[in-house]
Amino acid sequence: VRLALPAESRAIGASDHVGVVWRDGARIAVAGVDDGALGEPYHFGTRVERMCDGTASNDRRWGVGWRERDGRVWIVFGPTFRDGAGVADATATARVATAPAATATDLTWCAVASGDDQIVLFWRERGGDLSMNFCDRKRCSPLAPRLPPAISRATLLAVGCLRKGCGFVTRDRDDAIRLRWVVADSGRLKWTTTLPGARADTTATLVGAGDRQLALAYVAADGAHVARVDAKGALTELWHGADATAPALMWSQGQLLLAHAGAGAGDLATTVIALPR
Repeated sequence: VRLALPAESRAIGASDHVGVVWRDGARIAVAGVDDGALGEPYHFGTRVERMCDGTASNDRRWGVGWRERDGRVWIVFGPTFRDGAGVADATATARVATAPAATATDLTWCAVASGDDQIVLFWRERGGDLSMNFCDRKRCSPLAPRLPPAISRATLLAVGCLRKGCGFVTRDRDDAIRLRWVVADSGRLKWTTTLPGARADTTATLVGAGDRQLALAYVAADGAHVARVDAKGALTELWHGADATAPALMWSQGQLLLAHAGAGAGDLATTVIALPR
């Protein structure tokens, strides 16, 4: 199916259809895709300045974020599965929430990620500080801790979250590639691990896989690696290929999907690995 999508589009999943989220003028639009065509969109926001990076979409919830012209950061989120409902029903029950983010003059960047059944919002202030905020199905937490300088001062390559915190893959000033785990409510750094053999110019992908583990992809001298990361930061290799870039990852209902280079030039291949919750 070929589909002409609006600019700055994001894909989300639902029980029976793929959904698309995009900026529609000064508002955010969400619509399902049915038989190769976009359905009637739902609209959110009033004076959208820009969309946040990333999309939250797993087997629990979907969500996207944006910044309004007054500087406030908002997210819209809804259930991915709701008694077999599709994108239209899931969007009709979506909620909109705002987070205690920085002011219009201070905020320079924002992003969203999945955290099991929660949506996680990130933002960077002009001074370089990074903060995160967890949002459940009713509201965003009043706690929005700043991330440790070891993360905010490094080059951020990937973020993946669970209900109790988030992992951050960074390129540090010594060119080492490290994965750090930060506790949700406090922003406390719990552990740090250096990715074995990672190239300084690696790309990376990190996603939550259920409620107790992460799935990680990165590139070493011998190609791309995909690994399971447990609650203490230990890595267990799941897949190894000759790719020069990290595979894209998506986890849902006990299965990890890898999108990686195929056999021919420009070909895309997919691999599914069992990874129980």
